[in-house]
Amino acid sequence: MVQLSGISITNRAVFGEIGGGPKTYATFNPSDKAAGALLSNNDLTITAVHSDWQVARATQGKSTGKWVFECVYDSEFWNGIGFANSTFTLGTGYYLGSVSMSTMFCSTQGYLSAGISNHGTAPTKSAGTKIMIALDLDAGKGWMIAGNSPVQGDPTTGSSPTWTWTSGTTIYPAAGVFYGHGSTTLNFGATAFTNTVPSGFNSGWYE
Repeated sequence: MVQLSGISITNRAVFGEIGGGPKTYATFNPSDKAAGALLSNNDLTITAVHSDWQVARATQGKSTGKWVFECVYDSEFWNGIGFANSTFTLGTGYYLGSVSMSTMFCSTQGYLSAGISNHGTAPTKSAGTKIMIALDLDAGKGWMIAGNSPVQGDPTTGSSPTWTWTSGTTIYPAAGVFYGHGSTTLNFGATAFTNTVPSGFNSGWYE
């Protein structure tokens, strides 16, 4: 117990921290990306500096719980947001959805998936669009959220997911950019989200 100006604080998180300590939010992993992927903005932005597709995975993988992350497309075309397992090939020309187990949403190609089932119609996006991905890893379900509303279904009830896969798989947020087509930035919760976090989901991707 700590006594501060007559106020007792016992076993409580302070300074906005939960669970007894600060959160460590994910970023892109500088050691887990294609050679032609350039990371910037404290490893939150990916740009392709070599030809073809370049992909990077996040620093943290998870197999349980309900988590969200958000992206902003700095260009309208030929960049994608999604997720992959730990063995997805991070080489030039490998895009998310080209090798199992991975998936992405790309405005020019819609949903691309390998080893993951995708459902429904992809949303429209333009430069600056912010899209949240909500993943229920216990159920093997994921939803895309844009404009504060799920593109389809409801993450809070588990209905009509955008993606389904075998639960128990360790999933890493990931993003890819095609050379010459801008960049993509991820927000893992260290700053405020634009879209509303669904009820029951952790507000970010962190440890």
